[in-house]
Amino acid sequence: MRSVTYVIDPRGDIEVVLAAPKPIPRRSLPNGRCSSSPMTGEEDDEEEEDDSTTKMGTLDSLFYGTTNPQEEDKEVEIRMRVSSYHLSLASPALSTQLEVSRLQPTTRTARPTNAIHLTGWDAKALATVLNIIYGQNSQVPRNVDFGFMTHIAVVVHYLKCVEAVQLYSELWLSTFEKHAMQYLNNACLMWLFGSWVFPWKRSFRIAHNCSSQLRRAWYGYLARSSPD
Repeated sequence: MRSVTYVIDPRGDIEVVLAAPKPIPRRSLPNGRCSSSPMTGEEDDEEEEDDSTTKMGTLDSLFYGTTNPQEEDKEVEIRMRVSSYHLSLASPALSTQLEVSRLQPTTRTARPTNAIHLTGWDAKALATVLNIIYGQNSQVPRNVDFGFMTHIAVVVHYLKCVEAVQLYSELWLSTFEKHAMQYLNNACLMWLFGSWVFPWKRSFRIAHNCSSQLRRAWYGYLARSSPD
């Protein structure tokens, strides 16, 4: 398995290890610009980067540059270096997990306590949330489509860090509203989930009404199509 390090905090004491990152279709990638400069810290003190270190701007194409990634490209883990202190402040879920890990006795076969292991998430969505927690504003896209927003909502819901991303979620919502009906027609469940996580009360009501109408229409279709 290939291992790649994405450094958010060069002095971080823990790594968020993402295995089997979820490929994103090209049309779902955020269209906001991200800086390709080093993330944080003093340049003279940072570690020299090598082929196994990547930056935010390349996370969306490093392993799956096409909509149909090769099987060998999926055999990869991304290790995001962060601070356990920052994670504990922003995420009650991770705070509890880190505390339990510290209290558990270590064995030879046990995973090291300086890592949090996740599987199957979207790499750039996870990196986006962690960059927001760290205040790395140059690394956070200003414009995203709702498919990518849903990936972010999954991360936020799991980490229970909605307050940390509230300002960005409202910024992203303002870019969606003029296209709301289009998204509601095509991705009503994504709207329902995203507006429930953040929460966007008005959008949630609209999405809920839309999903209810779709459900009633579907049940009506089934009733008309069923044999007597």
